[in-house]
Amino acid sequence: MNNFCLIKNKNNKDDITGYGSIDYNFLISQSFISCESYVNFLNSVYIKTKELNLYNQDIAKIIDLNKTIYTLKPHISPESPIHYINLDNLKIYCNFLNNPNLKTIHTYPYDIENNLFDQHSAKYWIPNYNEWYKATYYNYQNEQYYTFPNSSDNIEDCHVLTDNKTNSHSPYGLINAGLKFFTIIDDQNTDLNYLIAGGSSNRHPMHSKAGVKYYVSKEYKSNYISPRICKKSETKEYTLKLYDTFGDGWGGNYIIINDANHRPITDKLYIEHGYGPLTIKLDIDRVDKNFNIRYYKHNNLSYENYYELYSSDDLIFASNMYETPPSNTIIPIK
Repeated sequence: MNNFCLIKNKNNKDDITGYGSIDYNFLISQSFISCESYVNFLNSVYIKTKELNLYNQDIAKIIDLNKTIYTLKPHISPESPIHYINLDNLKIYCNFLNNPNLKTIHTYPYDIENNLFDQHSAKYWIPNYNEWYKATYYNYQNEQYYTFPNSSDNIEDCHVLTDNKTNSHSPYGLINAGLKFFTIIDDQNTDLNYLIAGGSSNRHPMHSKAGVKYYVSKEYKSNYISPRICKKSETKEYTLKLYDTFGDGWGGNYIIINDANHRPITDKLYIEHGYGPLTIKLDIDRVDKNFNIRYYKHNNLSYENYYELYSSDDLIFASNMYETPPSNTIIPIK
């Protein structure tokens, strides 16, 4: 399975199109699902492929079946994006990633027959439009959106990228999020069609513009449509406790928790009145490897402020009482 990009900066604003806001962090595959990964999947579920219509005359253009073994045709690169699959095929693929038990392959977390999705317990899933939109167009550094998937607002920058030799990258690191292949999107509002977005090399770059999307029929498969998947971002819970030795609050001093890239993941944290403790629960993405606690001093009574950080019930860091807390403390995620 390919690498995943962490899509953070949750609670970002919508684009002018009304899309892109997400109130949680998640991961999305950096590249499209490869032909090699999909062939491995077919071989793992061989006894179900006919029943689930996973192998048909369309995908037979790139994958051979010899007795009970699936292999790529000689001219197909194993790393190239899989195509000739539709949304239902992708749901089955995600079901297998979530639970390789063939008894649930058509029901969990995607119930294919009833068009239902158990979002709460799914570890892997198909991106919805807002998830894909944010991962493709959002520039988290200036909190703005690009117009095209190659981190550009200029359509002239897109033409060179429609060939097969030049790759583009989104601000979050997605490779060829658009312009090469349309991406399969999960839109649960309909069970008659499915959604694709991002443009392709056989279409004008305007098809990749932010907010442009298309519906195709449920059974539709093509050589210019390919999938990505999302993955739940595993978090570790910490407890931060703030104290004030004099009992009059922090008086303008505060803490901000930043991620490994020094991007804020909390608002200002402080005691408004009293001694404390003010207890704050933190869910930190494990993929970040570390986070940092920044203390901001705005008065001469900062020596009254101190804090403690716990993982479960274990104290892992404490600033000193009667001393100004350190301005920056890096906490490794173990």
